[in-house]
This record gives sequence, C-alpha cells and structure tokens, in this order.
Amino acid sequence: MTSTRAQRRLAIGLALAGVLAAGLAYALWPRGVTGKRRARAPSAGVRVAAGDTLAVTVRALPRDVSIGGEIVVAAEVLRGRGRPGKLTLSWRSNAGRFADETATTTTWRAPAQPGDYTVGVVARDDAGEERGSVRVSVVLPMAKGDLPEALRAALALGGPPPPPDFGEREQQLRAVGARRDTLDDRQRAQIAMEQLGQLLLDAGRYEEALAVWRELTATMLPTDPLWRRYRERLGTAAFFLGLESEAIAAFQDAGDHASGMSGYYLGDMLARRGQVDQAIGAYALASRGERRFADPVLRLAQLELERGHGEAAIAALIEHAPFLGRTRILERLESEPGLAPLAIALEQSGRSDELVEAQTIPVVAETPQVIGDGPVSVREATGP
Repeated sequence: MTSTRAQRRLAIGLALAGVLAAGLAYALWPRGVTGKRRARAPSAGVRVAAGDTLAVTVRALPRDVSIGGEIVVAAEVLRGRGRPGKLTLSWRSNAGRFADETATTTTWRAPAQPGDYTVGVVARDDAGEERGSVRVSVVLPMAKGDLPEALRAALALGGPPPPPDFGEREQQLRAVGARRDTLDDRQRAQIAMEQLGQLLLDAGRYEEALAVWRELTATMLPTDPLWRRYRERLGTAAFFLGLESEAIAAFQDAGDHASGMSGYYLGDMLARRGQVDQAIGAYALASRGERRFADPVLRLAQLELERGHGEAAIAALIEHAPFLGRTRILERLESEPGLAPLAIALEQSGRSDELVEAQTIPVVAETPQVIGDGPVSVREATGP
C-alpha cells in the first residue's frame, strides 16, 4: 500500500512538473509573424536617474486603430534626481482627442480621417523640456457590402471639434460667396466657396460641405482643371455620408487630380463591391500618394493574394518596405486577424528577410514631433 501511494505521489509530481515546464516553454517560445501574444498595456511612469537627465519614450497599444476608435498611450520618463521643479506632461497630436492631456497614461481617440498620425508628449520641469512621440495608423474598418453603420458611428465619435473662430469664419465666407453682381464679385465668390467647402469638410460637416462642392462643380465645365479637384472634394464628402455611388463617380472623375487618400476611399468601396481589379488600381494610386500609410499597400496585397497572385502580393510588401518599415509591416500582419493569410503567405514565401526598415522621417522641432494639422502626408513630412 505504501509503495502504491508513493508511486501515485511521484506520478502526480511529474505531471505537475510537466505542466509547469510546458507553460514556461510557451511563454519563452519565440513568435513568428503568425504568432500571437496577449496584448499588454504600455508601461508608463517616471524613473529616477542620476545627473540632469530628462528623456521621454512614448508607447501606444495598439499601433493601428479604426477611425473614431481609442488607443492607450503612455509616457515613460527618465528624470535625473538633480533636476529642479515639478515635472509636468502635456500630450499633443495633429488630430484626435485625449481623455487626459496631463496623465502619464491616457487614451487617444482617433479622428474621422484615416492616415498616419503622430501622438506626442512634452515633459517639462524648471530645467527645460523633452519630447517623445509615436506614429499611429488610423484606418477604415474592414467590412463587406455597403458602408456599414459601424463606420458612420465611428465618424460621429471621431469628428474634430470646430476651431474657436469657426462660426465667424463660416459667416464671412458665406457672405463673400453670396455677392456675385460683378465679375470681380464672382471670382471672389468662387474662392470663398472653395474655402468654405474645405472648412466644412475639415470640421466633419459633410452634408453642408457636399452642398457647397455640388454647387461649385455644377457651374464649371469638366474640361476645367478645377472641376476635377472640386469633384475629388465632393467625393470625400459623399464617401463620409455613405453615398457610395456618388463618391465613386466623383473620385473617378477626379482622375490624376485625386489624392492618395481619395484612392484609399475609392479602393475600399470598390473592394466591398467585389470589383477587385479596379480596387487594386485605386489602392496602387493611394500607396503612391501616401507612401508611409500602410493600409493601402496591405489591402492591395490582400486582394492580390485572394485572387491567387501570391507573388504579386509579397512583391508589393517588399517594394514598399523602405517607406513602411519591416517592423511596422510585421506588426500589422500579426495584429489583424483579417491579414493572417497574408502573414502566412509571407512566411511561406521565404522572403521575409527582404523587408527592410523604413527610412528616417525628419520632424518639425517646434512641436512634439507633430506635423501639420491633419494626417501626416509624405509630401509634407518627408520631402521628395
């Protein structure tokens, strides 16, 4: 009997040891591009160091978010013991909103417009200040069929607050736009209406913006280069209102005058309609116009893979790696379930090592690495 009990105890002990060993091996096992790790909130806080050091690192979780969604951002500060004064933090971004602009860890709500944004923080004390930042991709939610209600809800959440002088500026532009007695009046009116349409579009007042751009395009001939530019603006307003047929027609009318982001919107609508060839062409246009915004390239590659062109899909990722960055591409492939087939195809191709890290992006020194007042454009941020 004693021998039997001892054998049972030994067997149970060995089983428990095996479970612990397996758990430890799983925790330490390296993940490939298809591996998954449980997301952890970014670490934050103030660490004390010797001397007069002040350094700031910003972390974000996740690094990509749908329009109107939220991410957690955290500032990790290294501060020397000898630095005088109280440490304060001030969060900044070129769009979006923070839940708390002074906390070490806070949430950032993404704006309604997709693109790459820079989220930064300024750390200050009596001896000076330091800045840190992180780049975040704001994307359209992936869905099939017509523009989903979820997208409209995200737009409502992510819409930017109007500037303090919005009402006064709107009234001034409408007043100038209404005066059309003379030729000079009509020329000034056209400029004022163009500015008004952009003001309304930037403020997320899409119905009013659409009315302005419809009026402008109705008074011009399609042979006028301005007509194509106005049609692009009209398409953007129509897209955000869910008027897909009007938006598609307007973006297609814009032709070469369409921006990279317009190509992204067009590709999204065409892909959901099953017009794969046209969607790939639109995403290719978007990837040329917004070269450091990963989503157009990822969606182009995804469509190529779905129609059996695996080599073209992987080639697209490798071609854009100098702009997007190896780390960024792998992060996106690993974090989005919808991109899992693309991650597997990249791993099986044996070409993962051909991905390279992105080239350095110069930043504006006067801000916490926040550029402009909208989505970071490669034309604004990186030069030629």
